Amino acid sequence: QVCSKGTSADYGATSCAKCSQGYYSVQNSSATCIPCAPGYFCDDSTQCPQQCQAGSYSSAAQTTCYQCSSTCSSTPGVFDCSTCITAKPTGCQQLETSLDIHKH
Repeated sequence: QVCSKGTSADYGATSCAKCSQGYYSVQNSSATCIPCAPGYFCDDSTQCPQQCQAGSYSSAAQTTCYQCSSTCSSTPGVFDCSTCITAKPTGCQQLETSLDIHKH
């Protein structure tokens, strides 16, 4: 089964289904939808993930980024906001991944 962007089909399926929220498929004939990586959001299943802006975060398979409650997150693409212990922004984790996410 050849599926269009934003859809996928299970093995042996006769029709394609839209990717679930927080998942994407940017190539035709994709066998599976890919979950949006932590630190990114997928609000359109036909587009590549977009990185969360500084001051916001997301976990995997999200359609939006959420605002951090502290000033700790000064780096874009974070998936965790920790409480700042000192006046300097510390304790934020940066997404480290080997995924090759292309911007379209």
